Amino acid sequence: MVHSWIINTIDPEITDSVIYYPTAHEVWEDLRERFSQGNAPRIFEIQREIACLRQEQMSVSAYYTKLKGLWDELATYSEVSRGPQAKQQRLMQFLMGLNDTYSSVRGQILLMIPLPTVRQAYAAVAQDEKQRSLCASHPIADSSSSAAMAVRNSGRPNSTLGRGGRFEGVDRHNHRPDGNFVPQDGRRGNTDRRQGSRKGRSHCTYCGDPGHWVQTCYQLIGYPQVILKPNRAPVFRSH
Repeated sequence: MVHSWIINTIDPEITDSVIYYPTAHEVWEDLRERFSQGNAPRIFEIQREIACLRQEQMSVSAYYTKLKGLWDELATYSEVSRGPQAKQQRLMQFLMGLNDTYSSVRGQILLMIPLPTVRQAYAAVAQDEKQRSLCASHPIADSSSSAAMAVRNSGRPNSTLGRGGRFEGVDRHNHRPDGNFVPQDGRRGNTDRRQGSRKGRSHCTYCGDPGHWVQTCYQLIGYPQVILKPNRAPVFRSH
């Protein structure tokens, strides 16, 4: 039955050269002697790929998967790659191909007695990679929340106020809705003096601050805009 399996699975051009062997063992030995010589170039190619393989832009999982595929293929051509010495060699090959960012965990693995298997080393490196990704995501989240807070604060009316309730370095009580500027030395027009003499000290019923009336409250009617023109004094306009 085994003899029939071998004869039916090989190429028809090769079948005529082994069909007259009485046992399956003789057929197998003939095929092995003839075609095993062609494995040397492939073994050389696989070993060269293993020696030159580096992680670079790949993740730890992708790097280990590609390296393990080469190891498994090499094991089908040579029984030497299956012994204890080959397992230690695989561990060294895996650690050598890692990026320099994993130098710390690589040093810890090399100091372990006895040395771990390549699967245990992969698990340690993958855990370190996950911790790095988590630490890298926290600063991004903090900066995003700070930016969102800044945008929210920029929409508040008092965000343009400086210290002492001043608007961009100018006292908010020294402007009028019509855009005229009142000097900070306390000199006001005749209209304000007449109004003060008739109604007494001004007091806003909207915001509760003294020094202005509700008709001129900037929190109610909006703050004036400053327009700068070349070689001219600033002009203030109300909304």
